[in-house]
Amino acid sequence: EDRGDRRERGADRLGATLATVTAILNPDVLLIGGGLSEAGEALMTPLGAAFECYALPSHRAPLRLARAALGERAGAIGAALRAAESR
Repeated sequence: EDRGDRRERGADRLGATLATVTAILNPDVLLIGGGLSEAGEALMTPLGAAFECYALPSHRAPLRLARAALGERAGAIGAALRAAESR
């Protein structure tokens, strides 16, 4: 099994999970962050396809699937902002 197969399988499972979360919470945007966002289009393209496959038709069009802008730095930036606010 190569990395591409694992990536496809992971994207499929994550797409199914996000479709379930979307059916429950009905968000406008799903942000993919952390290490997953660093994978870029190599993950986002198959993830989007899997989400489209599993999501309810009423949840597909209005929802936007996007990479979080801060990527892996989000936690560190949030912690720094929190520390600055606590002063």
